[in-house]
Amino acid sequence: MKVSISGFVAVFLLLTRVAAGQPRQCQNIGFGGEVGCLAEMQPDDPLGQRTPLILVHGWNPEALFAKPRIESWDQFIAYYFNDRLLRERFKIYFFLYYSNVNSASDLGALMRKEIDRKGASDPVFASRPIMVLAHSFGGTVTRSYIQEHGGWEKVALLVTLGTPYHGTPFANGPARDYLALRQGLPALVLLLFDNLFYLSGSTISTQVNRSDLRWDNYDGLLNLSLFPNERNKWLENLNRDNSYNLKIIAYAGTFAPGADCDRFSQFQTFCYGSAILGSMGLANDGLVPLSSALFHDSQGAPRVFSRSFDNYNHEEIVRGKGDNVLFDFIRHDLLSSVTSGILNINVNGRGTVTVYPDGLSCGGSCSYNFAGGKDLTLRPAPQSDYVFNGWRGDPDCYDGQVKINSGTVSCQANFSY
Repeated sequence: MKVSISGFVAVFLLLTRVAAGQPRQCQNIGFGGEVGCLAEMQPDDPLGQRTPLILVHGWNPEALFAKPRIESWDQFIAYYFNDRLLRERFKIYFFLYYSNVNSASDLGALMRKEIDRKGASDPVFASRPIMVLAHSFGGTVTRSYIQEHGGWEKVALLVTLGTPYHGTPFANGPARDYLALRQGLPALVLLLFDNLFYLSGSTISTQVNRSDLRWDNYDGLLNLSLFPNERNKWLENLNRDNSYNLKIIAYAGTFAPGADCDRFSQFQTFCYGSAILGSMGLANDGLVPLSSALFHDSQGAPRVFSRSFDNYNHEEIVRGKGDNVLFDFIRHDLLSSVTSGILNINVNGRGTVTVYPDGLSCGGSCSYNFAGGKDLTLRPAPQSDYVFNGWRGDPDCYDGQVKINSGTVSCQANFSY
């Protein structure tokens, strides 16, 4: 994916912090090159029997060509190196990208390109399902990779930390201000938040990446009839697809202004942010509404498996609070999933496939996670005037009886007229 803005000379990203001093270098980043890359931690340490775990950082709004926020993973990396079982089961990679250059969808395409590139050079990596741990906008980019660019076949698990599934009103402009001011919020609070958060970066709501994060208005919160140009059609379309929700675990924090919010607080941005979203009736982590981070539906129920953490702001939901509570849960969810396998189903023609004993019905392209060792029966059902013409794909598919282990089984059901 080429850089879509001019005026920048070629730069090289050399990252030597984090991870026991092991250098990780991404070449060819900058003008005329790529806006991101897949970087391997400890490249001299083979993947072996481990599962690739890709860490994807969040959005950096602080410049028009804003560097990757890899430092947000410092605490988790330290935890990883102190945990023998995590080290034995996972090898860490980073998907790094510059913010405010290319859209979330383009970054999702780049993530696909980089993962495929790694697989082409490393057959072991190519043979393994991957897991992704993503903070904030990094989860949005990963969802684009999964849903728009075929990553669903590769990703076994996505754990998101404060990801704005519905966006956040902060990414909006006049529609956000109109609602907040009507709720009696002083205009100065909005001004202070914008000056602290956006600095010299995404100061207008149409800026790429900020526009990717505008509220999808699933709940009718904003008056978009007055501000139709602030509608986030891309995110609305992404959220219509529920095919891969079973692959997701969503973490969210809640943060309320309190003693931490004096004028010298390091959390000042979150203090103003929490006050603004609170005026709209939204529990939040200082940047992202709880309903967005937990991917609620219009009835207020989570669409994915979720965990919430009280008194965690948007940075603490990735960095933790120094007591390992957050990381212990992440550890549990990763280790619980590492022994699972993936069943991919593709329906060619008009019909459905039902997966028993779970009763899951697939009428297109579907991907499911199951515990290793599980036996499944695939039952095809053609639509009227169509007939089932057999299975293609992995050999285990041909009789409709599939055993799931720790890898991926891909089956195609063929229906013809």
